[in-house]
Amino acid sequence: MATLRDVARLSGVSAATVSNVLNNQNRNMSAETRERVLEAIRVLGYRPGVAPAVAAARRPRTIGVFLYFWVSEETPFRSNPYAVEMLDGILSHTLPRHWNVTLINVDTWEDARFQLRESADGRCDGFVLVAPTDYQNITEALQERGYPFVLVNAGSGDPQLNSVDIDNAAAAREVTAGLIGLGHRRIAFLPGDEELENTVERLRGFREAFADAGLTDPDRWILRPGSYADAQSIERVHQFLDERAGRHEEERPHALICGNDLLARLAYGVLRERGIRIPEEMSVIGFDDLPFAAEMTPPLTTLRQPLRQLAARATERLLDRLAEIDEAGKVGGAVGASPVPVTEFLPYELVLRGSVAARPGSDAYGSSITA
Repeated sequence: MATLRDVARLSGVSAATVSNVLNNQNRNMSAETRERVLEAIRVLGYRPGVAPAVAAARRPRTIGVFLYFWVSEETPFRSNPYAVEMLDGILSHTLPRHWNVTLINVDTWEDARFQLRESADGRCDGFVLVAPTDYQNITEALQERGYPFVLVNAGSGDPQLNSVDIDNAAAAREVTAGLIGLGHRRIAFLPGDEELENTVERLRGFREAFADAGLTDPDRWILRPGSYADAQSIERVHQFLDERAGRHEEERPHALICGNDLLARLAYGVLRERGIRIPEEMSVIGFDDLPFAAEMTPPLTTLRQPLRQLAARATERLLDRLAEIDEAGKVGGAVGASPVPVTEFLPYELVLRGSVAARPGSDAYGSSITA
């Protein structure tokens, strides 16, 4: 197996320079030198941090999972249904195939690249990135080091990357069109993190549905962006109802689409506090179909993402790629992602419950969203 000195020899630099490249300490280094070192790493299949004898004696058996979540005594991991569903999907494919999983908690996606110093040191053979908000830096770093990776629930903004998701634009367009078909015209959208590609795509679908129906000024009904499941979203909803949609009933939105079920749950609390009845005075729709959605009062209509299946499929694709590398006799070497990047969409489903009704007085009154 290649060593750091082999990389230095092939690229014509010192071992210290190779080490600086691997640790992102490139401040006083020319771009040409850095690229020469990275090319040598790719050619030799060099994997840092593992002794050659150890690496040669084992098959790659560990994948790393980059996932943002907050854990404390007040908010244990199990209280985050999104993270639990994703991890469950990943384990459904790693355990039967006897792969280990290293869970890498991301404080901020902007800093994730620097975490590669520890995680991409030869102990992980490939990576799954779960819903990254700003993935360009980390994906570039993984590509430079030659590690296979698959994104899940990251949107489809970069066709040059392997990813698994739903068609977020189509889903949001379908949800919005369904509400329009029920006679709603003033439809608000409560988005999540604006840096997430799937947020951008859902907003695009929302605008497209307005245009298809001949409705104007959809941006008037979009609440200012914020994070998912953030308590500040309560303030966002209050501010929108007070300042942008007005205090009077005739200026109030007829319906509210929420970027996920957690935001919908927060919105329920705001609407109750203001005495706005669901769905008689305002219909509400979420995204994800997390377990608590069916237990809300009224039960939440939501766009079901197959979260577990998304994570499972991303993991399956990564493990298949690593198996291809294994078969090619490149055991222990860091080789690039699949030569043909694919964005794969899994089917979604609109789950109808009691939080949506036709607009009273409209031609659709008494109809359902799928009529």
